[in-house]
Amino acid sequence: MSSNVFTERRLAAQARGRANAGKRRYHDQERAAALARLEADADAGRRAPAASRITCALDKGQHYGPQVDAALGVLADPPDVVDRWEAGTLVPTFAEVRRLAVMTGFLVEWFYRPELEPIGPVFICRR
Repeated sequence: MSSNVFTERRLAAQARGRANAGKRRYHDQERAAALARLEADADAGRRAPAASRITCALDKGQHYGPQVDAALGVLADPPDVVDRWEAGTLVPTFAEVRRLAVMTGFLVEWFYRPELEPIGPVFICRR
């Protein structure tokens, strides 16, 4: 192929990238606005993260014990803050959920969706 064909393809790809950048920017702005609304609702006590989703995220990442409390910066007396989040007896702040999301790799919004339906006993084999 000639270099002219490569140039045309490169220019077409750049044009597509510029067009998609506008869409990405729009979706990023929409997500930021949705997160701001979620944060306001959580801080006002109108929304709380689902305890089952906290447990699911921690289990998936194999995060257990007091190390989780330390990693999230929620050390307290007694040292079972995250366990109480999982039990639903203590509600984490939005900032704590944000740190949990970073630690587990889940989106912040995911924790505020409805409780997960139990599926019964499950065995996961990692090989």
